[in-house]
Amino acid sequence: MKEFELMEVGHVHLLEGVKKRHSIEKLSQSIPDNLQLADYLHDVEPDENMSYQQILVAAMKKEERAAFLYSALRDQAQDDEIRQIFDRLVTEEENHRHHFESLYDKDIQGDN
Repeated sequence: MKEFELMEVGHVHLLEGVKKRHSIEKLSQSIPDNLQLADYLHDVEPDENMSYQQILVAAMKKEERAAFLYSALRDQAQDDEIRQIFDRLVTEEENHRHHFESLYDKDIQGDN
């Protein structure tokens, strides 16, 4: 959970830096293969008693929604640098989703 939190805090700092035109070099540059697990799982309401499986599903869905939001913002941006930042954020979110899908595949689905 702490790792997930740090990923998101990094995005907050990046977005805050958009006004200051900070560098985006630390962001991912490629999107991993899509396992598509998030496409087939129902969203989970976060609560303090969530199982590991529910946490992974909630994280996948959150990353999926974030990528969609950043895509829309990218498509509406007038400034090339801003468009590039949102494009890289889409890539970051897709990488995060892939990370959680991989954990789900390994830890939950296992040998199924």
